[in-house]
Amino acid sequence: MNLKLNFQLSIPHNLDIYGGNISLIDIKPHFMTQDFYLSISVLAPSENVRKYDQVSFDLSNENLKKGNCSLDFNEDTALFTIDAVFILKPKSKYTSLVNNPDTKWAFGGISISKGISSFEHDLSLTCNNVKSPLYNAEVVSGGSIEEFSYERQEKLFQSKYHLLNTEVS
Repeated sequence: MNLKLNFQLSIPHNLDIYGGNISLIDIKPHFMTQDFYLSISVLAPSENVRKYDQVSFDLSNENLKKGNCSLDFNEDTALFTIDAVFILKPKSKYTSLVNNPDTKWAFGGISISKGISSFEHDLSLTCNNVKSPLYNAEVVSGGSIEEFSYERQEKLFQSKYHLLNTEVS
């Protein structure tokens, strides 16, 4: 199945992660490869307090069907521009969720391999947790923000989803 995306998203280009720093400027040449790519999530409504369960898909040159994907910088921000169609292969149990026109899609995060960073392990940075360096990402165009909070075990949690406009065919 094909997923058409047209959005712009900005995040800080220097990410403070576990006391270390990754500059997206330094790893830009690896963007859209297996070493540095974006992920998106289809959000499945859930009865649990988190509101959604998620199924993630990677966006890289490997599943790019057509279109343009770029990463540009200005001052302190990185701007991801995606205007492309990707081929997705969901497991059969998720096909109806993915094909449903009312399904919400969200920016899932960034994956960075240990081969292009100073970390000893691969990084998968999500953006819906307030403690994540990507939490303050901004949907510049092609989407919206959904924020909510919930209490669990006497702790208050905040979530923020960067919803994306999509078209599935």
